Parts: sequence; structure tokens; C-alpha cells
Amino acid sequence: GDTAVMWALKDNKKQTFEYLVNTGGVDLNKVDKAGDSLVIVAVKQDKADMFRLLVERDGVNLDTRDSRGQTVEQLIREMGRKEMLKYLPGTIEHQVEVMAERLRNMIGRAQMFENF
Repeated sequence: GDTAVMWALKDNKKQTFEYLVNTGGVDLNKVDKAGDSLVIVAVKQDKADMFRLLVERDGVNLDTRDSRGQTVEQLIREMGRKEMLKYLPGTIEHQVEVMAERLRNMIGRAQMFENF
């Protein structure tokens, strides 16, 4: 059967999922009966918040493929899950998001100094 973390993902139990991912000791690369990893299931079920949490964890295999041999990026693009691309390292969407965040931080600091 599915692991507790896979069940939490599939059943949209966000708090349980976050707790299990953050406490450690859980295999975040384990696959389900269909051969899909947590990352792949998050994409297939359009769970962007859970996908982001996985992508931010060290040791999560982002080079995994689904049961049809598609990469994470291929699956995201095929399914039109554009929001997820900004979390996936190596995509142009992620690079744009990183640069936009840096710009927001710079603007915030500049505005802070204007108040002095």
C-alpha cells in the first residue's frame, strides 16, 4: 500500500503531509503501486503547495520519471501546471521567479531606507 506521506498527498491532507515531510525519516522518493513518486503524484493531482514543499527538500529526486517515462518538467508542461514550473529548478520559469524575488527584496530594502 501507500506510505503515510503518499496517502496524505493523495488525500489532500496538507497539514499531515507538511508534518511528515518536515519531520524527516520519511522516504520522499518512494513510488506508489503505479510507479509514480510523490513529486509525480503532486503534479498529476495539481497540488502545487505540496509540490513546492517537496522540491525545496534536499534529497528529493527531481529527475524521476512517471510510469510512461516522462520527466517532471515534461509532465508539468503536458498537464498545463504552469505555476509548478516556477518551483522547478532548471526551468526558465524558476529563473524568472528567483530574479523577481531578488528584485522585490531590493525594492523593499530601498523603500525601507527612504523612510530614514
